Amino acid sequence: MVTGASGFIGRAACSAFAKRGWQVRAAVRKPANIEGAQAVLGDLAQGWPLDGVDVIVHLAGIAHQIHAQNAESIYQEMNCNATERLARAAAHAGVKRFVFMSFPFARTMRRSPRIGTPDPSEMPSVPWRT
Repeated sequence: MVTGASGFIGRAACSAFAKRGWQVRAAVRKPANIEGAQAVLGDLAQGWPLDGVDVIVHLAGIAHQIHAQNAESIYQEMNCNATERLARAAAHAGVKRFVFMSFPFARTMRRSPRIGTPDPSEMPSVPWRT
């Protein structure tokens, strides 16, 4: 199952997996035609059915800037809490692999004064960060 299957990377992943002969379940929020995949409706807040799923490639999340007073809480809920719920549900359902892909702004979209450049103080502190 690929979450975020209607996004740029999700569509490419679904197509590549299908070309390898894998059965692909495309987890989407709105009806969508995803090449080589069976679309399943759901969302990060409610989740998706996991029966028969062996692998989850989790690509869904908020990847755009939100202009709202509660933006930080929205990022926290959708990009962090919902991902944790999905991972726990996957473990409970016996999913064998959980592949998670994120990006440096998953928790915040604050920017430095230079347009398009992340504020280094907002970047995650991880060993591979340069």
